This record gives sequence, structure tokens and C-alpha cells, in this order.
Amino acid sequence: MNPELPPDRLIDWTGERCVPWADDRQVIYEHLHRYIFAAGLASGLRVLDLGSGEGYGAAILAEVAESVTGLEIDGDAVEHASRRYRAPNLEFRCQSVLDLDAFADESFDVVVCFEMIEHIAEHDELVASARRLLRPEGLFLVSTPDREIYSEAADYHNPFHVKELSRTEFTELLTGYFGHVAMWTQSVVVGSIFRSVDESLEGLEHGDAVNVVDGTWKRDALPAPPYLLAVASATSLPALPAVSVLHHHGALQEPVPEASPSSVLENEPLYELWDVDRLRRQVAIYEFAIADEIAARRHAQVDLLVGHRREDALKLSVEELERSVQERIEEARQIQTKLDELQDSRAWRAVTSYRRLRERVPTGRRCSRNR
Repeated sequence: MNPELPPDRLIDWTGERCVPWADDRQVIYEHLHRYIFAAGLASGLRVLDLGSGEGYGAAILAEVAESVTGLEIDGDAVEHASRRYRAPNLEFRCQSVLDLDAFADESFDVVVCFEMIEHIAEHDELVASARRLLRPEGLFLVSTPDREIYSEAADYHNPFHVKELSRTEFTELLTGYFGHVAMWTQSVVVGSIFRSVDESLEGLEHGDAVNVVDGTWKRDALPAPPYLLAVASATSLPALPAVSVLHHHGALQEPVPEASPSSVLENEPLYELWDVDRLRRQVAIYEFAIADEIAARRHAQVDLLVGHRREDALKLSVEELERSVQERIEEARQIQTKLDELQDSRAWRAVTSYRRLRERVPTGRRCSRNR
């Protein structure tokens, strides 16, 4: 047992398995909504939860189901769930989801597999096993990230995921084993919702939306949903809602916990961004973790700017010197032009003849005349 954890916890939030005490409200909403939705289809039935993790989801199902069996490959998680969630109709087993031979054909009415299939590569083997374990009218509820939105569009790669699926691949996988498949997209939203009383109108995915973009409210399309959820059956599907809403009453009045950069760095790994709270924590992480690097870069930018200015100053001095030389050359040219014009004039020729004549006159005579 980890001595740093509370006595009733043998595991903690790492990003691989959701825990209900995590401070990431969005993750809690995403996971709880799936299990609460499944509980609405599991009343009085035998349920198998593949990848039961911390155990909270199996416990939700056990509140309405005849029996729930949770399979989880991590031994600490199984021991934790067995201690924390106790009910006569609830059982947790340390077992791989790919090792299901011990269960007889048509042993369950509902098989649940939420956010687990992307953690393995043997997708066909898993879905085939779920089909075998379900009675003919049984339901297979499965969710997974949409690779094209969750990973590719966000340029994010979850280190715990082995093989993700696009919506097309997910649909093809399920329809290969089940004749009837219904599918929803899932995303967390904060705001207000209008629900039409006319069932013929379009659902939320294709409906009207008003978003806050760069601090401005404007009409826009809804953000691309990162998750997919499907209900599959070999025979027929029950009546299913076009829209499912998880509403946390009073959540808007709850204060947002302040992020402590040091504690965030020590206790929380980095994950994808989908909401404001997570974005705030991510900003705190980066500001704390690379403060020195930011300062170094700023100093480097200042030095570079000073260097550029020195180069500019030197370049300017050279340019001024060249300009001054050109000005002097031009002045000399203009003087030479004027001199040439003067030498070609009659007055210049007359003065020149007079000077030559004086040079031929003896100096003494010239002096006697001066006397």
C-alpha cells in the first residue's frame, strides 16, 4: 500500500484509470455519464464490466442490476475496489479482458466496456468475446476516444493508449459482430442548453450553438466531440434517447480550486486540454516548469536585439561616411566644372597672357619703377 494515500485508497489518479476523487472535473463528468447512462439499461440484469478500474462504475451499475462482475487486470485496483465497494450483487476479479473462456456462452444481459478498448490491440478478439457472452437480445455498451479528434486534431498522444479508432473504424468493428448499432458522440460543455420538444428536429451535434471565442460570444458550430459511445445488439435495440445530458446541479456555484504549480508538477502528469479548468492547470505547469528557460530566452532575445542595434548603428555610420564622401566628390566635381569654365573664358586668357608678360620683365626694372 502507498503510505501517502488515505487508508481507503490503494490507487490514485495517474491518467490511466479514472478515480472519483480526482480534481479534474471534466474527467469525472465524462466517466460518470457513461455509467449512469448504462445503469438506465441494466435494471434487473446480469452485467459484466470489462476494465472496471477503481470500481465506481461497477458500483453504480450494482445499484440497479441483478448482478455485476467487474474485470480488471491491475491487482491493486481490484483490491481497492473490493474494499471500497461492497454489495452482495457486486464482484471484482483480477483478470484480463482477453481471458474470458471461464464464462459460458450467453452468461450476461449487458456487457460494458468504457474507455478500455483503446488500451489493447486485440479489438476483434474482445468484441467477439462480448458477442459470445451476451444472450441474443443482450446489449454491448462500449466507448472510446475518436482518434481523429482526440489525438490527431489535438496533436496529443495518450501514453496509455495502444490502439485508437476513428469513428469509421469503430463503426466497422461493431457492425462486424452486431446487426444493430446506435452511436453517440460525447463532449463536456459548460453553459446552457435548449431542448426541443419536437423530436423531429436535429440533435445537439448538428444543432445551433453560441460559443465564447477569444472572449467574444458568437454563433458558431459546437466543438468537435472527442469521444464515441455505442450500444450494440445482435437482434434489436431498446428505445434509446437522441440526447443524454449529465447535469451537475450547483456546480457553477462551486469555487474553482486554485492550482499550486509545485503540487501540480509533483502529483499530476500532463494530459490533453478540453476545458478551462484543465487549461488553467496546464498554464500553471508550464509557467512553473520552464520559468528559467523563459527568462533565458528573454535575455537571449535582448542580447540579440542589442546586437542588431549595434550592427545597425555601425551600418548607419558607414552609410553616413559614404554619403559624406560622395557629397565631397560632388562638390569637387562642381568646382572643377566651374574652373574649366573659367579657364575657357576670355578674361582668364587675358589674365594668363598678362602674367606671362610680367614674368619676362626683369625684376630690377620692375623695382626701379616702384621707386
